[in-house]
Amino acid sequence: MKRGFSLIEILVALALFGLLSALTFSSLLGLFRTNRLSNLEAEAALVAKGYLEQAVRNATYSPANGTLQLPSLNDSRGFQVSLAAGGRLPGNDVSLSSCTQNPSGWSCTVSCQKNGTSVPCPLVTVQLTLTRGGRTQVFYREWSP
Repeated sequence: MKRGFSLIEILVALALFGLLSALTFSSLLGLFRTNRLSNLEAEAALVAKGYLEQAVRNATYSPANGTLQLPSLNDSRGFQVSLAAGGRLPGNDVSLSSCTQNPSGWSCTVSCQKNGTSVPCPLVTVQLTLTRGGRTQVFYREWSP
């Protein structure tokens, strides 16, 4: 009478166990990656919402020279930040141009043209771009200054 398992039976069992372990491990890694990306997107949305609300409250627009002054982003949470802004007349498209960062915040040039003449912009649009971990998130906000 035979006792125990043969070497072949043990090797087959170990191979099956290794295969199942590898599949389970790779599935778990995929879940962790998905969770990390979801957290990154949620954090970017939180930063953007806070900043764009602050921008609406504290921005100053000077129609005479077409300058939009935006506040500093106090807590970027490690995101690289870039801003672009533009003015818009109702019914027209917006043309965004990059803003420059200065010690007091961001300075943007916005202009609106009506029949070839420069007019005050009734609407301003700000594009906030946040980049971290190879992922870029873009947020927009438009308001009447």
